[in-house]
Amino acid sequence: MNAGNILSKDLEKVLDLLEYRFEIRSNNGQQLSLEFEDLRRADIEVEPFAIALHHLKELMPQIKIKNVFDFVNEDPSNVYQETGTMPTLAEVIVPVGFKDLLQKFRKDHNITTESRKKTLTGMQVSFDTRSSVLAIGDFTCQLPPTMNEDQLCRVLFSHDKGKVIDWSEIAMQTSGLTFEQLDLKKHKRPIQDTMYAVNQRVKKNLNTDDNLFSWEKNTIRRNF
Repeated sequence: MNAGNILSKDLEKVLDLLEYRFEIRSNNGQQLSLEFEDLRRADIEVEPFAIALHHLKELMPQIKIKNVFDFVNEDPSNVYQETGTMPTLAEVIVPVGFKDLLQKFRKDHNITTESRKKTLTGMQVSFDTRSSVLAIGDFTCQLPPTMNEDQLCRVLFSHDKGKVIDWSEIAMQTSGLTFEQLDLKKHKRPIQDTMYAVNQRVKKNLNTDDNLFSWEKNTIRRNF
């Protein structure tokens, strides 16, 4: 594909997903683990995801793809799908300077956004616990009821804007576990991932660089 051509929507979703995983990686490493939950977040099915990922590899040879899970050959009896114990979908190794590479790639392939970024400052922000609808200005987003993003917003919007909430308090309210039952490795990462997922949803739909929530020293703060 030559510069100037419009990429497929599936390829754009994979780009967004890689950028999301790059931003929330737990260390400074360049290996990104893509999970099946990421497909729901990106609104893409397994087969078009795999095709788009390999297409991206052809267009962006600087990335390396490892261990793409093959349902046909590795799960012929649908064991993983029936039990819900999904393996890691793929491992992608990205180069140093990946963010700059993404920016150039999008520019070369005319993946554009509105010329003027929006700011959340001054916008009315609310969350309706009855309907699980996040509202920011004229933008409304229906979150899946009782799922992670909905549960996180319920907790954070029950506190004043700017109040710092420890991850453990959020985990206890969303899981029903006591503090003694919480496991740092098992329960903290999903809280952090969910926060970044809501931020990415807002950024993508409102064309903003503002973070609705911020993570700092194992706490979350609602900024708007």
